[in-house]
Amino acid sequence: MRYEVWVQIAREVLEESRKQLGMQLGYYIQLAGEAKTVPKPGEQWEDIAIAIEARTKDDLRMPLYENMEGICYDTASSLNTNAAHLEAEAAALLALPTITTSIEPWGVGVSTSIGGSTFSQVAQGQVSHLQARAQSAADEGGRAARKSALSRQLQERLLQANTMGHELMRIDKDIAHLDTRVESVEWEIKARQQETENAAAEEEWMRKKYTNQQLYAFLDHSTSQIFHQTYLLALDMAKAARRALDFEHAVRYPDSSASSRPSTSIGRLQESGSATIKLDETLFDRDFPGHYCRRISSVALSIPCIRISPVVKDESTLYAEEEGKYRTDQIPITAVAISTGVQDTGKFDLDFHGSGQYGPFEGAGVISEWQIHLPEKHRQFDYRTISDIVMHLRYTSVDSSGKLKEAVEGTIDSVKAPALAINLKDDYPAEWYKVASKQQASSSKMVLAGLRNRLPFWTREKTDVTPSRVTLLVHPEFEGATLKGQTAQGPAVSLKRNSEAAVGKYTALTPSTVTTLPRLDDEPWEIDVGAMTLERGWLLIEY
Repeated sequence: MRYEVWVQIAREVLEESRKQLGMQLGYYIQLAGEAKTVPKPGEQWEDIAIAIEARTKDDLRMPLYENMEGICYDTASSLNTNAAHLEAEAAALLALPTITTSIEPWGVGVSTSIGGSTFSQVAQGQVSHLQARAQSAADEGGRAARKSALSRQLQERLLQANTMGHELMRIDKDIAHLDTRVESVEWEIKARQQETENAAAEEEWMRKKYTNQQLYAFLDHSTSQIFHQTYLLALDMAKAARRALDFEHAVRYPDSSASSRPSTSIGRLQESGSATIKLDETLFDRDFPGHYCRRISSVALSIPCIRISPVVKDESTLYAEEEGKYRTDQIPITAVAISTGVQDTGKFDLDFHGSGQYGPFEGAGVISEWQIHLPEKHRQFDYRTISDIVMHLRYTSVDSSGKLKEAVEGTIDSVKAPALAINLKDDYPAEWYKVASKQQASSSKMVLAGLRNRLPFWTREKTDVTPSRVTLLVHPEFEGATLKGQTAQGPAVSLKRNSEAAVGKYTALTPSTVTTLPRLDDEPWEIDVGAMTLERGWLLIEY
């Protein structure tokens, strides 16, 4: 009932607006002298043609009558100026003397006078003629101005009439739309009434078919099913909301620890165009012990080389292969394309104050494995020019307020340190050139000094830094080499070919037997490669 009242009021308002516009439209039609009539509801309005004269081609773009007005006023002004000049000349002619001639032979005859006054009167006659022409031009300009004003007034009236005609059409459409809504509501009311009648008929039929006890049991079972389905739907929605909230707040995140493993990422990237980088928890605990729930905000990649165009893909975000101690979440974006190779995030615009959408890798845990893929078949540059892989990882974390700091620091000391990877060609260029050029008799030996200074700073002050495994990766392949301390008296360590540890085209040389390796102190190491000419090589030291 309320809806019907509202519709009736809205219709009355529209009809009153139409009546007012119709009155104004009739007024403008009569002023314009047109034979059209105000359209009735349901009739269409056809625009009245408005005649607009061609404009001039100058800067003012004037219509015909306005241009004629300007020309007439210019003509009148010119004539008045000429009349004024001629009147001044007539006044000057009065200064001429008057000459009189008399012919009177017997006292009777004629007398004639000529002089300045005569010439002045002739000039005054010309002045009057010019002034009359100027007045005629001014009158013609006034008539043109009046016609221009009337023409513009007629155009404005016709425009107003056309505008009001279209407004009437809009109001008619609003009224028709309102009538359609009324019909739709009436049909809906009829449908609801029909549903009510059907429900009443169904209830009557069921009461006749079943007893009250049977009918109550049937209705109770149907209602229970509806409630159960509603409960399951609400439970699923609540679980989804809980998972989203847990992901944002990172709740129920367990304490964990992991150990690193030797990395040959750069060598694999140089040879095969693919590499895997593992970031373990110890790496972050060394910087901020006691922090936990570390989550990525953004990841950028820098690969120093000549030209770079890799694709970086996070294969196992927040996944660890150790006892399932880490929580795993799904993140929206797990792969990006890197084009510059200099702190490239794989995103066109990294705006931390932008929309609420997640960026690449955002929300994932920092304890993760990353895969870098370069084109293998069609290489765009020499991958051997890659000297390093630098990941710029920005992340957030939760501080334990010192509660976990002591336990984490004690755990770090017992964790195996990451392997020391030495690029022999880049890190020891002088020794490498000596071996590669074979200019001296002792050129088969490389002296590696200052190995202790290449260790991470937190391990340099420790006195028990002992190598546990050494791997020499060289190309081209050969069978063996020897390793020893330059000043130590112990036996040299024999390095033999190990096919299982090979990386791409690199040949892996490892100690053939269990032996004591030289210490990582100030003593230089000496590697003897014999007569073999090397092209590139890596030394991996686990300690």
